[in-house]
Amino acid sequence: MKNETKRSVADSMETRTKILPYLPYLIQDLWVMGSSINQILSGIESLNLLANATVLDLCCGKGGVSVQIAKKFGFKVTGVDAMSVFLDIAQKKAKEYNVSHLCEFIEQDVNDYSKHSHNFDLVILASAGAVFGDNKKTLGILRSQIKSGGYIFIDDGYLREGSTISNRKGYEYCMTYQDTKDALLS
Repeated sequence: MKNETKRSVADSMETRTKILPYLPYLIQDLWVMGSSINQILSGIESLNLLANATVLDLCCGKGGVSVQIAKKFGFKVTGVDAMSVFLDIAQKKAKEYNVSHLCEFIEQDVNDYSKHSHNFDLVILASAGAVFGDNKKTLGILRSQIKSGGYIFIDDGYLREGSTISNRKGYEYCMTYQDTKDALLS
């Protein structure tokens, strides 16, 4: 893994790069890492996507979101993550849930993967933090991954109204819910 990728992964996991080799052990009991799977599934259900929809799950981790989308909706899901050990677990879970034919897992830095435009019906960025930078840059990158009329699903946290975080790596782009909503709609 390139040093730049290691830093990106460490930032999204809110840790230091020297911890990365130990992450699989430290979070071995977590399959869906930080994402609200029920909210994601409910949100997708409301989109009324066609049966042959394609989904991109960026920073897919161990595949918890990808596998459950494939299982519930029968969609073809591509998960991208830089941690090979996580992707091994994702592939095992896809097999366990009988959706390995619907799931493809790619080991790559999401920043590199997203340099090329794709044509997905839906792109998901769940609990990855500011892996692409500020909201405007992130939205531009995510838009390049979907076809015209496609959907973007971002599952992330927000600051409490009136709160700020300064000088904390990975949090420099955090905003309140309203500020985030305003930025995404502008």
